[in-house]
Order: sequence, then C-alpha cells, then structure tokens
Amino acid sequence: MLRSIRVINPDDSSSRAVVCAEDMHLRSVKKAEIGYEPSFLICMCIHILKLINNELMKIIKTDYRRILQLSICVILCFFGKTSAYAQEELDLDELLEMDLEKIVELQSAGRGDVGSFGYRLGTSNSEFQVHGYVTNEFINQQGSPKTFDNHYYNLLLGSQIGDKIFAEIQLEYEHGGEEIQARYAQIDYRVSKGLIFRTGKFLVPINTFNEYLYPEYINKAISRPFMNRNITPTAWAEVGVQIRGSFELSSTLNGFYSAYMVNGLEGTEGGDIRGMRGNNRDKNNGDKAIGGRFGVNSNKLELGTGVYNGKYSSDGLYGLTIISMDAGYLADGLTIRAEYSLTNMETSTEDISRNGASATISYVIAKKLEPVFRYDFMNWDDPSDPAKDQSRIYLGANYLLANTMNVKAGYEIVTNEGTDVEDNIFAIQLALGF
Repeated sequence: MLRSIRVINPDDSSSRAVVCAEDMHLRSVKKAEIGYEPSFLICMCIHILKLINNELMKIIKTDYRRILQLSICVILCFFGKTSAYAQEELDLDELLEMDLEKIVELQSAGRGDVGSFGYRLGTSNSEFQVHGYVTNEFINQQGSPKTFDNHYYNLLLGSQIGDKIFAEIQLEYEHGGEEIQARYAQIDYRVSKGLIFRTGKFLVPINTFNEYLYPEYINKAISRPFMNRNITPTAWAEVGVQIRGSFELSSTLNGFYSAYMVNGLEGTEGGDIRGMRGNNRDKNNGDKAIGGRFGVNSNKLELGTGVYNGKYSSDGLYGLTIISMDAGYLADGLTIRAEYSLTNMETSTEDISRNGASATISYVIAKKLEPVFRYDFMNWDDPSDPAKDQSRIYLGANYLLANTMNVKAGYEIVTNEGTDVEDNIFAIQLALGF
C-alpha cells in the first residue's frame, strides 16, 4: 500500500522524486521543476481534493483517503518540489491532516527574509549568465581632432530555464556613458529545433551582420560598412513577435528561417533610416511591419535573404521596403563575406531608392595575425547632397590575443562623391568579448 513520498536533494542533477511503497518502488518520470517554495496552486489542489473526499464520505460513507494519497503523490511528483520537504520523507497522512492555513503558511515561506525577486528567482531551477563586450579605440580622422573613445562597454544578461525558455538583454553603454540603452530584450520559447517563438525587443533578422556579426570582437574591421549604418542600420532592433527555426536538408546542409511582425521603423518623410529606429511603442502609426529571412548553411558556406516591409511615416501613408542578401564562406582560416541591400521609400512626390554593398576578405596566419581587406559603398539617391554617396577601401590587420579578444589597426580611404572632402581614418581598436 502506498505510504509516503520523498523528494531527494533538488540541487543534485541525478535527483528524482521517489515514491515509496511497501512492496514496490515507483520512480517518477519527470524531475520537479517549479522551485523551492511550494506552489500555491498545488497546495490548493490538495486542499480541494480533501474537501471532495469529505463530501464523498458523507454521501457514500466510504473513505477515499488512499485514492487521495495517490492523487497527491502524482501532483507532487509531476508538478513541484519544496524546500520545506527536501531531503526528508513526507508522511501523506500528516499532509492530509494539514489545514488550509498551514498550506498558506508554507506558501508564504521567506517572508521577512533577505533578498527580493532576484534573490528568490536565483533559488529556482534556472541558470543565470553574465557576459558582455568592450571596445576601446584611438581614432585619427582627417579634419577632426584625434581622440580616444570608450566606444562600448555592453553587458549581456541572460537566463535559461529548463531546456525550453531563454531570456536575454543587452545593456549598451556607449561612448563612455553618453548613451545608455537596452539594445535588445527578448524571450525565446523553444518548442523544437524547427520552431522557436521569440517576443520582446529583438535584433531584426534582415541579414547576417545585424543578427550575428556586428559586435567588434567578431567584426573583422574596426568600422561597420556604410550600408550597415544607413540602409540596414545596425544594430537594428524592433519590438514585436517572431517565429524562427532551423531544419536539416541533408547530412551536410541545413536550412533556417524567421518571420516576424513588429512596430516598425518610423520617421520623417524621405528621412534617414538610421534615425527611424527606436519606435518601441507605436504612438502615431498603428500599422505593423512584417518581414522575414531564410537561407541555407553548411560547415563552410552560408547564403541568406531577408526582407522588411511597413509604413514608416507617422501618418501611415508612406511605405518602406528593404531587401538584403548575404553570403559567407569560411574555411581553414579564410573568411569571405559579402552583403547587398536596397530600399524603396515612398514619399509624397516620388519613390526614393537607396542601395549599398560590402565585401570583406581576411586570412588568419599562424593562428594570430589576420590581414583584412574590405570594400564597401552606399548610394543615397539624394541629388541635393551627392556627398552622401560614399565608397571606401579598408586595409587592416588584427592580432588575435584570444578567441574573443583582438587588437586591430586599420586605415580607411574614403571617397565622398561630388566633393573633394578628405576624411580618411587611421584607427586602433581593442575589442574583448567576455
């Protein structure tokens, strides 16, 4: 006959809730995952079962205590664990005699104790992570004063709950504290490898650079391509919902996809796309932007295409479409990447088209030294200011101090169309991901 239940140490990865019987041992199929305090819902279920048993006894004159005991065992095994009962055997007869006030008292454990929400969450079944990246630079640009710049000191805070829930936020501390903001703050729920739900403020999956490559300890060059500043303006994040996933196409080739609905970019008619970011809450134009990305990748090659479409003007009259294509090849120290993006922006007079591209090649020598070459350009489509059409050659070398730490030196030759303005740049950068 079933007599008791024991919850083994929850901090032990091999722990399992064990139900003891007089002539058999039943082991639960699931480790309890709720937390150290008893779940109020569970306790209320137990109390309700007691009331049902009492009413049945009045009607049928039969004691269903053993059925009730088994029900409580199932609830405890599948839905909870408690610090009050950890590492000690529970007598179900005593549990059955416990009144509602005692159940509520157990749920209130920790009142008047140290800590608050963060401390109590720290005792739950979750893994907290702290990471970040730092970028310090020396910049010497023609026509501008030489300067040191604590460009970024960004913190990445995250938590994994079980094997399905992931939360992460990037806190951006830029230019020595002149700008402080949450770059993204998202929650993922993984149903399977092929289906992940994401919500919050997330990086827009328009191309590889915006989602995966822009942090300076990853980026091969010191600067970002013109295209990734003014056409697909990295770092570009939006508030909304997204589904994403990956799937196997063959033993050597995988596919990936994402689709999203967000508040979308919002700004002045015909304006700078970079300045349209930050529309965290729609206050003017309630239309939502939609988009997605799909592609394939193998151990060496990746190809992808992304699209974005939505109304950008505050009155909701004018639309903006962005299309981006990217390719990457990595093998034996060689990295080749190329991206192309174009936009079509509606205005009250005529549509404005802008486009840009970049191509980067680098090669690691003796696991430490990495020469880098990049060419990029941007066509702004603004006859009143042809200098916005720019092209650039970047020549640099990186010294790899660790997998996520490097020192870069680079020289940029910048061409501003239609002008003789010279603003070439020499820069040195220390980048660390931790």
